[in-house]
Amino acid sequence: MWGPAAILSAVIQLVVTLKGRTVGRYDVEGTLVRIGRLPDNEVQIDNRSVSRLHCVLEHESAEGWFLEDKGSHNGTYVNGAKVQTRTKVRNGDTIGVGQFMVSLRAAETDMLASSSIGSRISVRASRDPETREKLASEKGYLLRENSPGAPIPLVQDLCQLGSAPGLDVAIPGPPKRALIVRGYGGFQLVNVGAAAEVTRNGQPVADRAWLEEDDLLVIGPLRFTFYRGLPCDESDQATVFLQLPPGGFKPPSKS
Repeated sequence: MWGPAAILSAVIQLVVTLKGRTVGRYDVEGTLVRIGRLPDNEVQIDNRSVSRLHCVLEHESAEGWFLEDKGSHNGTYVNGAKVQTRTKVRNGDTIGVGQFMVSLRAAETDMLASSSIGSRISVRASRDPETREKLASEKGYLLRENSPGAPIPLVQDLCQLGSAPGLDVAIPGPPKRALIVRGYGGFQLVNVGAAAEVTRNGQPVADRAWLEEDDLLVIGPLRFTFYRGLPCDESDQATVFLQLPPGGFKPPSKS
């Protein structure tokens, strides 16, 4: 059970693991912790097994922490049981989020006095979504739907698709069929010629179209699904970000 000091300060420690490997360990102070794939969540897990807003932890001063699934695609679990309604969680509970496990630990306020916590957090998070958005490059990838091969990472400003030698993605037919352009607002699919067969979610792309999560792209004979972020590679690496509360951590007052 969390002690009175932890309840009053609303401090919680989250340990994020993937197949037994720790990929993030954070102390969070506040009353709301959103967990999901989008950058504006307090804890962002950048993996397609996690929904955009997967679940929410909310602190009630008299009762402690409660967990609520937010309509996630793969569901949210507490200690192996699927969450159907708003559920109270306690110290030591483990939350299943996609392929990841998030363990809860009691965190007293004086734990934040350690300088090692501040230095560890500072390299992984910014103090507001806008700052973090400007510091990080947009990333995405294409998952092949009807052809063999690994996912295609979209980490450069331009990805060229067609049959011409040296292009990023080889597609039979015209020398250059389409481009995927990365910009400040995200990714755009560009049709480079009327002869090229390019559709997004079944609709022809005559010129260009902004891409959204889970878009189905047909370019000539090949089909792809577009996702933001990057897929886990064979070493099961993943990117986990923490959104700090306004004002950052509050060190304990000296008595």
